[in-house]
Amino acid sequence: ARFAFNSYRHNLTLVVRTSDAEAAYWLEGQEGLSQGDPLAMLLYGIALMPLAERMQDAVPGALQPWFADDSAIAGTSEQCAECLNFLCEEGPAYGYFPEPEKSWHICKAADEAEARVAFMVHDLKVNFTRGHRYLGGFLGGANVKLGWLEDKIAVWADAVKTLARIAVRYPQTAYSALVLVLQNEWQYVQRTCPSIGFTFAPVEEAIRDQFLPALLGVEAVSGEDRELYAHGVKQG
Repeated sequence: ARFAFNSYRHNLTLVVRTSDAEAAYWLEGQEGLSQGDPLAMLLYGIALMPLAERMQDAVPGALQPWFADDSAIAGTSEQCAECLNFLCEEGPAYGYFPEPEKSWHICKAADEAEARVAFMVHDLKVNFTRGHRYLGGFLGGANVKLGWLEDKIAVWADAVKTLARIAVRYPQTAYSALVLVLQNEWQYVQRTCPSIGFTFAPVEEAIRDQFLPALLGVEAVSGEDRELYAHGVKQG
């Protein structure tokens, strides 16, 4: 508690350099937490728990998961609108300032008209969609999710091809980048979005046809070898 108090008792200062001939700019942050602060999650929980508990009492039928200062609401359109209105009215007293225009309400197309009315009652202007990214995963309809996945998978496949070119001269660096960075990214998506394995065919093709041959210095990788290389290091 003392360390947190000493860290945030004064304004956060950011020094912005321009050039050697000009003086630097001093920017002072008067709200929020420093990015990368190891205490951030604990401080968010301590500061926002009273607000979350009050909102739960005000709208008991709504499910409200929180992640740091990122709030989500699951329930009927009326419950979602009531919760957002509660945060707009009561949040500033806790240093929490919601921005409805940056919020997304996920609903079926048939329910959108009713949902718009529910938010208009509280004069809240939010965005409506069939699906949207949430904490690295995705919430919404299957068709919208597939469109979101296609873009991410195309980026991952291109990244694997880039690592294949690097692997020719720096195999250990390329291998580490694949298993410690890229693989963790798509495994998280696979855990949060079930039944999407078939969409990763471009990534598998890039690994099998370009990355592994470059890493191992061979022309091609057979099906049996590919199954063997798919095992974890501990199973090797």
